[in-house]
Amino acid sequence: MPVAKKSSKQNPTRTPKTTKDDSMSNIALMGLLHLVGWLLGGRGWLAVIIFYIVKKDSFSSDDRKVFNTIINFNLSFLLYAIVSGVLIIILIGIPLLLVVSLAYLILLIISSIKYINNTPYEIPLTIEILK
Repeated sequence: MPVAKKSSKQNPTRTPKTTKDDSMSNIALMGLLHLVGWLLGGRGWLAVIIFYIVKKDSFSSDDRKVFNTIINFNLSFLLYAIVSGVLIIILIGIPLLLVVSLAYLILLIISSIKYINNTPYEIPLTIEILK
């Protein structure tokens, strides 16, 4: 009976490589966490921070840029909401707070969808606090 020859390449050792796909999956996950976190109680920014803390060693520069953009977006709109809240005293703050809330919701949805689809996106009206 002939004996089958064993190939020396049966189990090649594969080393994990960081590719553009890995980077984009981090971006997509941050976009998804931001949207779902907001839908589940407005803590999307917290979910993104926790995700960053857990995976920061595997983040590329693109991932960090998206992380900074999401955090800057939330901090900017927090600032806008505080200013609107103070302006309630002179009654202009009520409509301004409605506009800020609506703009936040619209920009949150648009940016999250862009990030989930792995499309680069700079969120408008965002003050660059983190660099």
